[in-house]
Amino acid sequence: MNSDELGSPVRASFPRLATEVGAALLRLSGLPSAVRRVCARRRATIIWYHDPDPATLARHLDYLSHRYSFISLDRLVDAIRNGHWNDIPDYPLVLTLDDGHRGNVELNPLFGRYGVVPILYLCSGVVGSLRQFWFMRSGIDKAMLGRQPHARRLEMLQRAVGFAPEKDYPSSERQALSVDELVAMEASVDFGSHSRTHPMLSTCTDEECREEVAGSRKDLETLLGRDCRHFSYPGGDRDERLREMVQEAGYSSARGIDVGWNGPDTDPYNLKGMGVADHGSVNRLAAELSGIPGLIRRLVGRPRGVRPYRGPSRFRAARTPARIRAPAPTGGSGREGISREVEISPFHPDDVSALRRLGERAWDRPRSEVFGRWRYIDCPSLDAIMVARRGNDCLATVSGMRRLYRVGGGTTACLEMFDWYCLPEWRRGGLGTAVMQALMERPEPVLCVVGTSAPVRLLPRMGWRVIATSHPFILPLDGSAMGAELRRRSGLPAPLGTGLFAVGVRTLLRPPNGQSLRGSSGQAPRAGRMIPVKEIGSEVTTLYDGPLGYGTVQIPDPSHQEWMERKDGGAGRYLAVRFDVEGEAVGWALGRVFSRGGVVEAAIVEIFAPRPTPALYEWMVGGMVSHLARLSPRFIRARATCPILGRALQRNRFLRGRPKPVLFWPGGGPPLPEPIHIARTAGDEPFSPYARGEGRGTQPG
Repeated sequence: MNSDELGSPVRASFPRLATEVGAALLRLSGLPSAVRRVCARRRATIIWYHDPDPATLARHLDYLSHRYSFISLDRLVDAIRNGHWNDIPDYPLVLTLDDGHRGNVELNPLFGRYGVVPILYLCSGVVGSLRQFWFMRSGIDKAMLGRQPHARRLEMLQRAVGFAPEKDYPSSERQALSVDELVAMEASVDFGSHSRTHPMLSTCTDEECREEVAGSRKDLETLLGRDCRHFSYPGGDRDERLREMVQEAGYSSARGIDVGWNGPDTDPYNLKGMGVADHGSVNRLAAELSGIPGLIRRLVGRPRGVRPYRGPSRFRAARTPARIRAPAPTGGSGREGISREVEISPFHPDDVSALRRLGERAWDRPRSEVFGRWRYIDCPSLDAIMVARRGNDCLATVSGMRRLYRVGGGTTACLEMFDWYCLPEWRRGGLGTAVMQALMERPEPVLCVVGTSAPVRLLPRMGWRVIATSHPFILPLDGSAMGAELRRRSGLPAPLGTGLFAVGVRTLLRPPNGQSLRGSSGQAPRAGRMIPVKEIGSEVTTLYDGPLGYGTVQIPDPSHQEWMERKDGGAGRYLAVRFDVEGEAVGWALGRVFSRGGVVEAAIVEIFAPRPTPALYEWMVGGMVSHLARLSPRFIRARATCPILGRALQRNRFLRGRPKPVLFWPGGGPPLPEPIHIARTAGDEPFSPYARGEGRGTQPG
């Protein structure tokens, strides 16, 4: 297989190589030729490209010219609509190009050489201007954005990459054909409409659809001074509503992306075809023309075991609550269960009582109205709660705490996902998955640290990515804590651990540098000081303003911390300290002390240095341990995704637990750059003191 057969340019990635090998084997089998003789002799083939390079298209046209008869789309549609199919030659083929990319003008000489009259489906809001295609922005999840309602997708693009459909970019970054280039091509090609801005039309309102469909036709007829007869559904997204709108707008035909051939009985508003890779080899072209790869993609295009996500057509939280037919709960009557509707929608204050009742089955938390109001109503950053309800009962829920993160050189709002729970009797039908899908429609990226097997298994199949590993740490400070830890890890009797601690382990667990478990100052850098901070203000937040030694880090929120410290939540006492060296702030830490079951516990909620070093973090951890130990907790917990911080915790005699993945759903934004510093998230506090068991509240179903 030579470089010409591979296409231009040659890319040696394994998936592409595997595709090319498969296409070559399929072509050698003779199956594409047999399919052509049977299916394509008296039925028309339509192929579509986007932005092929001239060398690749020349090879493709040379192959096609020996096997097909090129005709225009006008001729094909007129034959279908007027019943003149006998006037169509054998093996008819129509060539189309979608969008109106700038590189299409370089193909113009080839059309005359091979006698092709292609049709260019143009996005009228982009061609003839310095605007750009939204789907060509780097660092976005195009598939996810395509499912969003039109207005929300634009909002997400604006937040994530600063994209606006009316924005003019520098001429050097022009992506679409200019007016002069369109004029130069008009003698060789036909022009059709591909909407104004290429949305997925099923996610648009009726008014937005008419602007995209009918408005695009008017735009192009004004721009080109010629009739615009044909339409191509963006992304192949169509339904009966769109078909009627296309017909009402005056188009003669519309092409989708359904695989197949077109005959005299084909609906002209549902023309079929085959997509061709812009840089694919001739082998891939031959394979695609057989229709087999397209049919395979339709059959296996989604992961096994995951129900297809229906997007906004099913969950329209931005406009109306979703109503789904849920399976009967386990043990109930199937007819009774199916007849009841379950509504999934964002949280409303009236849901507090139902959520409290659900919480009684999921978590050991206070059941008072005061706690319920604190938890669901008063939180300034609890920005997203999705609730599945039936009547007055809450069946499933998931929460997202809105927090600011420093990402690269900018600031991004992320949702920290927690409290994902579905009643066991409703998990069989995927109700927990449905509420998560509703949360995933939010424009913000979502992340979470999970410890149970179900979310670790399920979320990656829903498109979440593992972006980091979070290690839990624990420092036992008395014999009972050591006994409990040994019992948890190895099953040894708790009294044995207490005795070991009393005899010798206490010495091994003592923080280094001469620090006492009860809090002597320890050794500090020259002119280093640890200063208590009464409240999180500018002396802390300014640490995040300059250059950082991380790609992604959470920014403290004073209003969130003020809410956390309210007595309503029973979250305990918080202790903040700042670390200075020679009068300059080099970092800060936040600790928490609380009581669970009569046992005093402590946690290092945050510990951060903008320019971290092993020695600096080791001193900061030791100082924070000394500070918290004054309140006599039995042990101190911590968490770290940053390897430097993890080593500093171990140097201070913390025991490292089993790692947990940090999972990330990008929303409409780019991936989070590394290294990632996450100490504690919303799933850890203030709710962890009340959990009945690790991960009990993260059972999606």
